Amino acid sequence: MKKCLIISGGKINPNDLLNYLKIQDKDLYIIGVDGGCQLLYDHHIIPHQILGDFDTLDQKVKEFYMKKDIFINALDPVKDVTDTHAAFEEAQKIEAKEIDVFGFFGTRLDHSLGTLMTAFKYSKCINIRFFDEHNIVHIIDGYRQLVLEKKSNELQRVYKYISIIPIEETGIIQTKNLKYPLKSATLSPYDSYGVSNEMINAQASIDVKDGKLFIIQSND
Repeated sequence: MKKCLIISGGKINPNDLLNYLKIQDKDLYIIGVDGGCQLLYDHHIIPHQILGDFDTLDQKVKEFYMKKDIFINALDPVKDVTDTHAAFEEAQKIEAKEIDVFGFFGTRLDHSLGTLMTAFKYSKCINIRFFDEHNIVHIIDGYRQLVLEKKSNELQRVYKYISIIPIEETGIIQTKNLKYPLKSATLSPYDSYGVSNEMINAQASIDVKDGKLFIIQSND
């Protein structure tokens, strides 16, 4: 199963990224997106490709990667998709079955929200997660049995809180090891009913029947 890591230009705790990389398989496919390439450069990480219109990337970083045997995917600044959206397209081309994204959240809320919503274009066939310093966001589209760890092996952080946020009517078959259990439940969009549940064990599970939703693990 091919896995793709996308590094975008938002806020990233370098230790989170380094901890994540320590336990990944060697065939992890890494895409550096514009300003996100700076972090890769600073920590001597060689991606498989860098992508973007490079409007926020230091020229010396771009020149460094141009000397390496990687794909430089220079995008026209006048385009109809964001750089991160284009990275999703690249992940789909390599037939990735999993996509993890770091750096999706920064000062531009429009970019962050747009990126989260864009992920649903690919989520039927690809398992997608977003990471920042306080959250792991799982993109769910249709039937899914999701097992969650209270302590993330990838980031070495404890995630006590779980929120289930539907963007369309969503059926939950059951949950296990949550403080407020759900069984044969229907969640409606624009409602806060599923926000801020808590894990009561080292592991919890959520069985989704149908619907598009975010499942968010939070650590504060």
